[in-house]
Amino acid sequence: MTEIKKTLAILKVRWPEVVLIIGAGLLIIISSRLLTALRPKSIRTVSLVIPFLSVLFLLIQTLLRCGFLRTVYLECSKRQSLLVLLRTGMRFLWRMFVLHLIYSLPFMLSFLLLSKLVYKYIIPSNTMSPHIVFLFNTLYPVCISLALIKLILLIPALIIVLGCTVFDSFKLFRRYKLSDAKELVLLYFANIAIGLLGSILSHCFWGATCSTAQSQYILRTGFFLVTYFINLMIAVMAVRFVASQNLVFDNHEPSNDLNFEDLQKYTNRNYKE
Repeated sequence: MTEIKKTLAILKVRWPEVVLIIGAGLLIIISSRLLTALRPKSIRTVSLVIPFLSVLFLLIQTLLRCGFLRTVYLECSKRQSLLVLLRTGMRFLWRMFVLHLIYSLPFMLSFLLLSKLVYKYIIPSNTMSPHIVFLFNTLYPVCISLALIKLILLIPALIIVLGCTVFDSFKLFRRYKLSDAKELVLLYFANIAIGLLGSILSHCFWGATCSTAQSQYILRTGFFLVTYFINLMIAVMAVRFVASQNLVFDNHEPSNDLNFEDLQKYTNRNYKE
């Protein structure tokens, strides 16, 4: 568990930035909850403002997260200011947006197609129950996460470390073996299991055992904080793993990062610290 301990040490030293990143993610959830709660009231101004806030929080959270991961690679445990994180993250914003489209569009299309096939030919409509729908909606993303584990773990890390394009990262990720990052894979599996447990508890127990909606929100918020922190650990470990492989890549792009280092050569100094 050596790498996990080193990652926790980095996050502990840079806790103000971790709080900012997780807080931005929490604001996204809160704004979406508000939109759902206020939608029946048909408040035109609110219905326009809240989606705008959600997009704004998502933008800020993406910039902070990318800037944080990049500076973890460049500066390891050295704390950075909010402006540095935003400025550094700006360089990767468009690439992460493209990557999100590449991931999400095929997933949504396959999910819709498979759900129609399952509900039409495998599960008769007269036997349909909320539990069956819940199981399908929950297990399908889990199966996709397990099937695409290498892509999910390494592609964002390659973009952050090498500064390469999304399409170049798909060419490079084959050079890596996840068997060399056993702790990273183990934590990834643990995060999936925790998320699955949270979905099951939310569906089967929390709604019945919690006497008030406020109690449910507190439990779900706590679960989000835990899973998002683990997710950030996974991202940091993936960046450090990619950086340790000493891959040489020439992207013909000048560096605008903190220390203006040559992006064509990568060492494992941060990974071994």
